[in-house]
Amino acid sequence: MNEEDRKKLRKNLGKLVEEIDWREIFPLLLQHKIYGENYKKIQKWQKHLDDMDNNREIYLTIESRGPRAFDSFVQCLREVNRNDLANLLKPNEVENKSEETIPEINRNIVDPLNNQVIRNEFFEHREDDYYRKLQHVEEPLRIRVKKSTKLMETKNDNILNYAMFSNPRGLVLIINNILFTEGAKERAAAKHDEDNLKELFEQMGFQVIVRQNLTREKMLEEISAFAMRPDLRHVHSMFLIIMSHGNEHVEDHRSESVVCGTDNKMITAFGILEFFTTRACPNMSKKPKIFIFQTCRGQKEQRMVESDEVGIRRHEIDTSQMTPENPSAQPIGSREYSDMLVAFSTLPGFASHRDTLNGSWFIQAFCEVVMNHAHDTDLLRLFQITDERLGYMHAASKEVQTPNTSIYGFTKKCYLNPGYFKTSADTQYSNRV
Repeated sequence: MNEEDRKKLRKNLGKLVEEIDWREIFPLLLQHKIYGENYKKIQKWQKHLDDMDNNREIYLTIESRGPRAFDSFVQCLREVNRNDLANLLKPNEVENKSEETIPEINRNIVDPLNNQVIRNEFFEHREDDYYRKLQHVEEPLRIRVKKSTKLMETKNDNILNYAMFSNPRGLVLIINNILFTEGAKERAAAKHDEDNLKELFEQMGFQVIVRQNLTREKMLEEISAFAMRPDLRHVHSMFLIIMSHGNEHVEDHRSESVVCGTDNKMITAFGILEFFTTRACPNMSKKPKIFIFQTCRGQKEQRMVESDEVGIRRHEIDTSQMTPENPSAQPIGSREYSDMLVAFSTLPGFASHRDTLNGSWFIQAFCEVVMNHAHDTDLLRLFQITDERLGYMHAASKEVQTPNTSIYGFTKKCYLNPGYFKTSADTQYSNRV
């Protein structure tokens, strides 16, 4: 919030705190997400809305809630028909709209790709700029998927397309570990990643299964059961997304990424892929299998080279100090491993970052890219764009992050065709894939 708006709030503190009907306006303040998801404080406030000191605290907290909080508060006042109070903060809003002060935080942002200043118009009414605003907003991404109007296909005769028009389009298993036993920190805001991914894939036409806070054994049980589902036979794709703490395990000079269960016991990432080989999962033979790991893969930090941009102070990393039980890293030795795309949120050996208000950098960027570009862009390119977007994100102490995507026999173009399902006119297409 800029200083001018803060002064307006302080100047009118006594009058507004006294005259506002807090029982009427408080639900609107929550609806506008002015206070984020600080549930303990919200519950405390909600119990004492007749107490003047409590309401003064609610009012004063608005100052710290980011550049949009002031306008959202004014809007709430108008929605409860208190234009007289709203005009104390923002008089003649309709007439003077073109002269409104742009919050200082949005004026000059440095583009790290070309070191040029991005002016405030970049932040106005754009559908594909959350990755740039991440360092300033205090609410998670909202999912709105652009739907396909036709089946996309490559125009290169030497490259085939994966069939991608079944209904549902595919099955998605999301495992999100947030709470751990001693030895690993709670993954704050990870629920936003889960909610956004679920909404993203459901809007695209996938069937989504969500599991939360699983031990190592429970993770293995869920993954095994997912790989054996008979309905995989009738869909064109599958996604397995695991969000948890993780680390790097080195044995006999071989490095292996490992994923942490809530009991701090580990599973190797490659061991998870083994549930979906051609032999182990015949229902997904010759169909795209996508694996996304939002975890640390070590404890090293990658630093920016040079930039004056303000970084994210509210970040954590998804690393664990635990060691895996019976790691079984094995090389890819045959076409058992085929039609697989594996995306890690970070490079081997490095930490993966998460915004403690809005969720992990990688998942936020991935969701925004997919919802805006999957209707006309193939999956591998979507991950490349996600990689590019992470180039705009860094923490206050200059930590940055580079994702890593590997393909194992993933030989065709994969268009997700969100919201588009096969019609009789697509018969010719299905014969070409």
